[in-house]
Amino acid sequence: MTGAEIAVASMIVTGISTAVSIYGQIQAGNAAEEQANYDAKIKENEALSIKYARDANKKLEDKRHRVGLGKDKNAAGSSGAQGFDDIFRDDVYTYESSALIADYNASIGQYNKKAAATSIRYEGQALKAKSRTDALSTGLKGVGKGIGQYGDYQAATEKPTTLGGVE
Repeated sequence: MTGAEIAVASMIVTGISTAVSIYGQIQAGNAAEEQANYDAKIKENEALSIKYARDANKKLEDKRHRVGLGKDKNAAGSSGAQGFDDIFRDDVYTYESSALIADYNASIGQYNKKAAATSIRYEGQALKAKSRTDALSTGLKGVGKGIGQYGDYQAATEKPTTLGGVE
């Protein structure tokens, strides 16, 4: 093999390996973004689960509270106890306060899950952008290497000259 053939083969191999590297980096970025979107969707579903669980618990707690108040009122009425209205009001306030605290905690849980989903999506987009930048860098390095190999090819195919211009 002559020097020119080696230089041409080297340029071809460099072009192919550069293209494969670029493709791989782009695919890795796409995969990172897809994985991030999947993980973010899981966090969003967890946020919905918190909401649904709180809604279900709220209905159950409300039912239990009404049943408990009814029992207390019946017991107080049958015993002839006085001052039940004050106890009843305090019980209602306590129940409502507990319900508000539970609602607040559920809201915070939902907010945290949604924030995590947003963060995960952003991270996926950043990884995708980085892979594009890396692919561009690889492409430019490949072009630079190809130019160097083309210079080698040129040198290998030049006719040798003699010193002083005498052939």
